[in-house]
Amino acid sequence: MVYGAGSVVLSATASSGLPVSFSLVAGSTGGVLSGNILSFTGAGLARVLASQSGNGSYAAASSVEQDIAVLPATLIVTTPPATRIYEGTDPPFTATVTGLVGGDTLGNVITGNPTFTVTLDPGDAPSGTNLTIQPGTGTLVLQSSNYVLSFVPSTLTVVCCEPQTLQLVNVLPANRSEERRVG
Repeated sequence: MVYGAGSVVLSATASSGLPVSFSLVAGSTGGVLSGNILSFTGAGLARVLASQSGNGSYAAASSVEQDIAVLPATLIVTTPPATRIYEGTDPPFTATVTGLVGGDTLGNVITGNPTFTVTLDPGDAPSGTNLTIQPGTGTLVLQSSNYVLSFVPSTLTVVCCEPQTLQLVNVLPANRSEERRVG
């Protein structure tokens, strides 16, 4: 299971047909049990004990334990695609982190910020070139064992040239005729 996954219904049968009860073994992490419904509250190991105490016709059955590993959820770190003017500087890159579970917030789960570098950047890549923006850990630190980080590269497109403007000076009317003196 993965942290944040829905609850599961536990089931077991005894050869006697008598009902089976469930409990979490002491020290289990990552789960809460209510009757036979197991909810996952964090990454860790949920060890479930199934038991059947018997009755006047049947002796108690041997208890059975089952481990359920609850894996961390994945936080995905991305930056949107960006553009850079030919021979210009890279724009600032902003991080987007998705994948939080339930009521978790970024402030409770991570601290710091990732870094973004442009790979294979010759500095003055020709117009039309797509470069890779590679996210890295930077000062980003997980504060929760319920998550792992996944970094997704993005694209930086180099576009042609610094924009320029034109301003007309000394504009003449289109149908102006000149007078000539013949002399």
